[in-house]
Amino acid sequence: MIDWIVRGLGAFYLAGGVAVLAALTRGRFIDAALEALTGGTRTKHRVRFILLAAGGALTTASGLAALLLSRWTVALMLANVAAQALWLGFAHFRFPPEDEDDALGRRRTINAAVGFLAATVLVAWFQHSGRVRLDGAGWSEAALGALATGLTGWIAFIWRTGCLGGGVHLASDDEAVAAPAVPPKQLRLEPAFGCWPLWDHETDRNLDPASLDLPEALFARIRAFEDAALAATDADHAEGPTVRAEARASLSAEATAICRLLADIYGEDNVCWRLPGDV
Repeated sequence: MIDWIVRGLGAFYLAGGVAVLAALTRGRFIDAALEALTGGTRTKHRVRFILLAAGGALTTASGLAALLLSRWTVALMLANVAAQALWLGFAHFRFPPEDEDDALGRRRTINAAVGFLAATVLVAWFQHSGRVRLDGAGWSEAALGALATGLTGWIAFIWRTGCLGGGVHLASDDEAVAAPAVPPKQLRLEPAFGCWPLWDHETDRNLDPASLDLPEALFARIRAFEDAALAATDADHAEGPTVRAEARASLSAEATAICRLLADIYGEDNVCWRLPGDV
């Protein structure tokens, strides 16, 4: 009977973790668009993603472990408790609720964290008192390993496509400082929500045009092109942010012209461009 209580908790948190990850996936691209309007992706946004992704992944993994009565169940649940506590502490200082809806959402998050803590204590007590044996190994550990691999790939995908990576160092929330350790050899012009419009084409580092010592007129032209490209981009397109068809010709012509100017600095074969939605 106790075994099925633990399995039931596992099934509940497995489903809940998957739901959290799905919501985080959808919300990340919306956040990227909003961040672009307020100065781009900042350190606090990256930390928020790491903590939320860790919480969602650990909820999913601990749910599967409990469902399988794995020997890793309590360890994963305790790790999830720690991740949720870190997120709530960080959010209290860096993401205070902005309105009543935000405050309600934060209270629900706290209640959910307290509920998971209670479930963790209960499962740990069941194991300590001998009422349940959490000793599943073999194929259950293989399932957990496969899940961990999939979650790692998911986090890497969202990190890249959600514009959370790149070679950007942010000293504060109000002042962005980009200082590439190695000057780029190949440059790509590619506007994206929440990112700077230039990239190191070899390493995919996101680069602030202001850090590259470009001529002032070229710098201004790149920023104007970025604004025009993002204004013409459909952020809700089914296949991801995509430039609307009616704007593609004029934007392509401007991107080509800018790349001709960049080629005078980096060389004709070391400059390329891409619009949102291009493969």
